Amino acid sequence: MKVRRVFKHGQFCFNMHEVFLTKVLAGERIGLLPIDDRYLRIYLAWHPIATLDTKTMQVEKLHNEDLASDQQGYGNEEIPQKRDFHLPTTPATTTRM
Repeated sequence: MKVRRVFKHGQFCFNMHEVFLTKVLAGERIGLLPIDDRYLRIYLAWHPIATLDTKTMQVEKLHNEDLASDQQGYGNEEIPQKRDFHLPTTPATTTRM
């Protein structure tokens, strides 16, 4: 995944082109993950927010099938209900002989 910073006017640089995304994300970092040879999915944290067409350098909305396929990969891990470890709450004391 490539990471880019969104400039104050809402654009980011990719392959020596300035691509407009949104002013709302000014100062934030976004991730660019290849979908295929032409398209990249744009992420904010782990949330997909748009698609970049590298041929036209235009940002496109996500389609419903893009959202459905992406939800299968993130956030589906189960949180264990029982902890199998114990963290000491008091410092261990050492004895010298």
